[in-house]
Amino acid sequence: MQDYEIKELERKQALRLKVEKATKDLIDSLNIMGREKEVTEAFTNAVCTSHRTLQANLVRLIRGFLNQYKDKPSDLRNQGAVEFARIAIEAGQVTPIPFI
Repeated sequence: MQDYEIKELERKQALRLKVEKATKDLIDSLNIMGREKEVTEAFTNAVCTSHRTLQANLVRLIRGFLNQYKDKPSDLRNQGAVEFARIAIEAGQVTPIPFI
């Protein structure tokens, strides 16, 4: 393996760990019953005060998540969320989110 390939693998691993930690932190903040509204407000504020290109990147990430999530197994605890993902993806197929 070349040096640049090793560095690229290390960069990808570091990014994956960073994203996994951020995701875990967000999910952990939702694990307190009755805090969904507070978390939603804080999340929305943080996103809406970020760069608009990054806001669009986040929406593309969420669409990508929903596209994969809609096909995941469900039970009564997440059945509504999986169905929402399916409907959102069907509706979103006609709405492009350009990278500008």
